[in-house]
Amino acid sequence: MTKKQNSIFVIALSILIALFILKMWNDLKMFEESEKDYFLKQLSSKSIKGVRTDIKFSKGGFTVLTIKDTVFSRKNVSVDASFRYDVDIKKGNMFEKRSNSNKCIYIMNDSVYYFDCFKIPKEIRDSLGEIQEWPRDIVGKWTLK
Repeated sequence: MTKKQNSIFVIALSILIALFILKMWNDLKMFEESEKDYFLKQLSSKSIKGVRTDIKFSKGGFTVLTIKDTVFSRKNVSVDASFRYDVDIKKGNMFEKRSNSNKCIYIMNDSVYYFDCFKIPKEIRDSLGEIQEWPRDIVGKWTLK
């Protein structure tokens, strides 16, 4: 290769490395989201209602449910990890997350399970303001429809 080809190769390689570093930097910044920001985003999300089709368990302690709300639409919703231990989660059961709240509902046959989507730590809860949750007497219990 000539000197001109070598210098073009070095410039192109430098540009690729710079783009790779920028991409990695942006990905790292994405993970810097604070817990408060995460809970604010989850609590202010729109209502999700549909049939549970898939479930995944994340290392961060959350359970991610895939909800099919229409024929072509699927949405993922995160809930607290304790949900997977409290409820016999099966495909085809109904799930609902109420908008702008911490209220979730799981429906199996003729029974309804009311629960808070997230267990928010006290130090974060105080900074979030008022959070809509279920009355304490029905949380974590099965009731008839």
